[in-house]
Amino acid sequence: MFEAYRQCLQPVQAHETVFTVQTRHPAYMYVVSELLKTFASEPGADVSMRPILTALLTSSCSGLTSLQQLDDNPDLVDDTFLLAGRAAAYCPRMLLTVQLLPPLLDTAMVSSLLASSCCVDVFICLLSMLQVCLDSIALVP
Repeated sequence: MFEAYRQCLQPVQAHETVFTVQTRHPAYMYVVSELLKTFASEPGADVSMRPILTALLTSSCSGLTSLQQLDDNPDLVDDTFLLAGRAAAYCPRMLLTVQLLPPLLDTAMVSSLLASSCCVDVFICLLSMLQVCLDSIALVP
């Protein structure tokens, strides 16, 4: 099913990435979260979906680096962590990248000071995923 939609999704993904990076508008992240929910389990979805997920989350995290920015942008905070939570639920492999994980963890740590249940849940989920990954890696001396 995903292959049939791939050609239609590419222009949408490019559009979403450009507008979200420029405006950081939370509604764009909702659209991408629905795409993840629908297509993340399809073969080949990573190739198409990982770049847009990375662009959206790194862009939104770059605008949420202080408590003041978090207070000024509550919709962006909520939708950033809803998107991260959706990715954690449907395609955790897409979150565990060098480009995405550091800014997401930084934002989650700052956000945890707000005591928002969504932020704290995603932060705990990310830490749990990291622990599972670290447990599966054989450390070479």
